[in-house]
Amino acid sequence: MIHAAAGDVGTYAVQLAKWKGAYVIGTASESNIDFLKDLGADEVIDYRNENSQKRGKIVIKVVDTI
Repeated sequence: MIHAAAGDVGTYAVQLAKWKGAYVIGTASESNIDFLKDLGADEVIDYRNENSQKRGKIVIKVVDTI
């Protein structure tokens, strides 16, 4: 999971994680969902409208770029 995945550092983190074969979940605002999916994110959580902790997924690594 990459928090602030649409930011400067987050966009690199998404691409590097996908390059290494990771399943990537990113958090961003609704306006950046398509952008992150184009970068390779498998899932994007709109942090303004959804609580990422209530998704029921087990996350092994979290990158907080905030």
